[in-house]
Amino acid sequence: MRYASSDYVDTQTVGDALIGFDVRCKPVGYMALVIVSLIGAYEEAFEHDEPRIRMALGVYQDTWLRAHRDGSATSPRLRQGRRMRWLDTVLQPLALSDDRRQLLKTALALAVGPDSLIILKDVCGLSSTEASATLRRAALALLRAELREEADPRT
Repeated sequence: MRYASSDYVDTQTVGDALIGFDVRCKPVGYMALVIVSLIGAYEEAFEHDEPRIRMALGVYQDTWLRAHRDGSATSPRLRQGRRMRWLDTVLQPLALSDDRRQLLKTALALAVGPDSLIILKDVCGLSSTEASATLRRAALALLRAELREEADPRT
């Protein structure tokens, strides 16, 4: 499902632009810039289309609940996984073990997307701008911590 209308840059456009881009030669600052840009794109999409984004997230939750209420042993695949593919692309240049890359990608997925924006707005009472700033700070802290660990595994 695409959340965006044509009057602003949507998350799929920003994320898809990464897929064909060779990031192996880019500095770490590029990774940070792209992650911050993704968070910003989600914030902008959310500002322009919050009701539809919340409705889509509700549909995902209802679909999961229906499947489990009906006794399904497996969870249905509810989303396409674009966020994870984008993060794979962004993190590609880092020389990390598969386990560490997966851990960083999973942690960053918490900061990139509408789910965390909603939690920060609804639970913490932040504005969209404050929530987005918080997510950017968290994402960059995760990336910096991993880079420090990569440079000096003893830390």
